[in-house]
Amino acid sequence: MEKNLPRPAKREPIEAPSAVVLVVDDVEDSRELYVQYLSFLGYQVYGAANGLVGLELAALHHPEVVVLDLSMPGMDGWEVCNRLKREPSPPRVIVVTGHGMRGTPQTQRELPCDAYFLKPCLPDDLESEIRRQLRPRAA
Repeated sequence: MEKNLPRPAKREPIEAPSAVVLVVDDVEDSRELYVQYLSFLGYQVYGAANGLVGLELAALHHPEVVVLDLSMPGMDGWEVCNRLKREPSPPRVIVVTGHGMRGTPQTQRELPCDAYFLKPCLPDDLESEIRRQLRPRAA
């Protein structure tokens, strides 16, 4: 059965056509929505259903960006984010979670992530943030 996934808005080609993105979310529908959408746009995308597999895939594929849920069984997103950010060349981490309080940047301050979205996060908004994170940073 083919899922009815939203089609991306008309976009310019992505900055780095082979940019590697890792999506770590235990909710299959959310994970697959982002994986399919970002793949359609030309990213090289990997999906992981839990934090441990996410760390294994990150070590194997060296993603530039990790899209990460916080609340997962076993190793949660908090631990995954902290471990990723301790790497010598850490990826940019975009947290997309259903847990948080709107209007409160507290979670982002406590978590070493680069961006933070509350679910539901539209795939187009997520992709815009990925593009932003892939831009070269000032030294």
